Amino acid sequence: MTAPIVKSVKEFQTKTDAYFKSCDENKKAYTITGLALFLGYTSTHGLNDISTRGKDFEDILIRAKLRVEESLAQRLMKPGQPIAGIIFNLKNNFGWTDRQDHEITGKGGKGIEIIYRSNIED
Repeated sequence: MTAPIVKSVKEFQTKTDAYFKSCDENKKAYTITGLALFLGYTSTHGLNDISTRGKDFEDILIRAKLRVEESLAQRLMKPGQPIAGIIFNLKNNFGWTDRQDHEITGKGGKGIEIIYRSNIED
């Protein structure tokens, strides 16, 4: 078994804050992958596993993910952004969905008449 990458809640919070500060200073977008790499994980799954170490770890991770999601959502509002990739990320990593509502009616907006016919012969 390998040693944990972060040993305490305080260290996890400090390193997570340092990641966001580094992104701001270098004008880089926030990403979950970037956070995982910054913390020394080899996958985002490893980062997600930290939430099994307790509620305090889970709360920090949830808040970090919210910061990433909020940053992406803000970028959708800026003109000239390549939004297809942002939308793809939000749908695949943050549960965003497209929704279409369809309503089917009969003539004049009335209900649909269903007629059952049988070709069974006696």
